[in-house]
Amino acid sequence: MYYDFEARAKFLSFFIPSSLNFYDACKDVAQNTEQIIKDAETGVEVQGGRLGELGMTNGRDISFSGRVYIYHEMPMTTTEVYELLTIAKQHKLDLMFRSYEYIRGRER
Repeated sequence: MYYDFEARAKFLSFFIPSSLNFYDACKDVAQNTEQIIKDAETGVEVQGGRLGELGMTNGRDISFSGRVYIYHEMPMTTTEVYELLTIAKQHKLDLMFRSYEYIRGRER
């Protein structure tokens, strides 16, 4: 989980390695984001702020932006991407995929 205290927003990022269960793992992330956030924040307190500001902001008081990044090594079919984006939309998520193609494009 990443916190942007200045924007008062948090988002999620996952690395899902190559495996036979890759697609199912992506689906689980899209379908269970609320529980993942709840579990991640259980027993952990994150605070932040800017130098010179009064007080600190608790991570639990920051809204989830809906943005979820999935970094992956497995190639995905157009159908798989569409299905995952459809599931994400049903859960009001902005799902972003980051594959080797994304990395190669960033290196240029």
